[in-house]
Amino acid sequence: KNSLPLNEKQIGICALISGPEPHRTFFEHQCIEMINKSGRKGIIIRGLPGEVAVIKIERIEIYNHLHDHELIEKISIAEKIICRSGYSTIMDLYHLGIKAEFYPTPGQSEQEYLAQHYS
Repeated sequence: KNSLPLNEKQIGICALISGPEPHRTFFEHQCIEMINKSGRKGIIIRGLPGEVAVIKIERIEIYNHLHDHELIEKISIAEKIICRSGYSTIMDLYHLGIKAEFYPTPGQSEQEYLAQHYS
């Protein structure tokens, strides 16, 4: 298990964004709202390979893409993980021993099933 105890977490919410457009962008905007409402520091990993520059908006850091070791580092210091309920995402988080709040991609019945099953 790679995560820190809850009282040592440095990030309030880490959002892992994925999925087909326009759902990916819509989910990103929802996550920005959730982080802003939380009042805590947040990170968004957009799932857009290419540039790895960091965009900062108030207390949110937005990354287009992170390499595996950087991604593991970020999610292990987050109090809450928000992501889609895709099978590979669930298996990765399970392997790392990290819990998440799942938001299935609309219209993807397998994600709806997995989100319900693992909630």
